[in-house]
Amino acid sequence: KEFGDIVADVRGRGLMLGLEFHDQSGSTSEIIREQAGAGLLGYLFSGYLLRVHSLRIFPTASATNTLRFEPSVYLTDEEIARTEAGLRGLIVVLREQDGETLLHGGATAE
Repeated sequence: KEFGDIVADVRGRGLMLGLEFHDQSGSTSEIIREQAGAGLLGYLFSGYLLRVHSLRIFPTASATNTLRFEPSVYLTDEEIARTEAGLRGLIVVLREQDGETLLHGGATAE
């Protein structure tokens, strides 16, 4: 309920979960809107999570607006907290419709 405006559904059993995001094809961000229209939004999310939060989470093959979680059985409390922080960060970026951060987040000028 806390993220119902961004997250459409959470499915799965145990630690094997799918996090489905609402359609973003009407986004005010051109970057988010174009990626949603091309069916690539989940890959944009995955790139952001890897660059900014060092999380390897990928979209499902059948629904690219759904991220799948398949963690190790040896997942630690610290890793759970880092995953939660990363997902909360992603949700904040989506609420703010900040496509630039999704695309370039964590990048540094050289």
